[in-house]
Amino acid sequence: MPALPIPRERVIDTNGAGDVFHGAYVYSYLSNPGKSWHDHFEFARAASTYKIQRLGNEAGLPTLDDIEAVKQEFQIGRKKEFWD
Repeated sequence: MPALPIPRERVIDTNGAGDVFHGAYVYSYLSNPGKSWHDHFEFARAASTYKIQRLGNEAGLPTLDDIEAVKQEFQIGRKKEFWD
């Protein structure tokens, strides 16, 4: 899967983005083991997208609400309609 289409000017700090991605993937899997790998991957992509828009390690750690906001912004998990 490609990265989320975030504008370059919104990318502030990529340090730790991989760690956030992996941690979010594991969290998603352990919280919802019945979901598909695709769902866990989308959750992790949203978490790392949030992180790269914040400066610093702790300030860039997303909450569940932050991840949901990114998913909404990029329409992650939205069921495609026939006109899409």
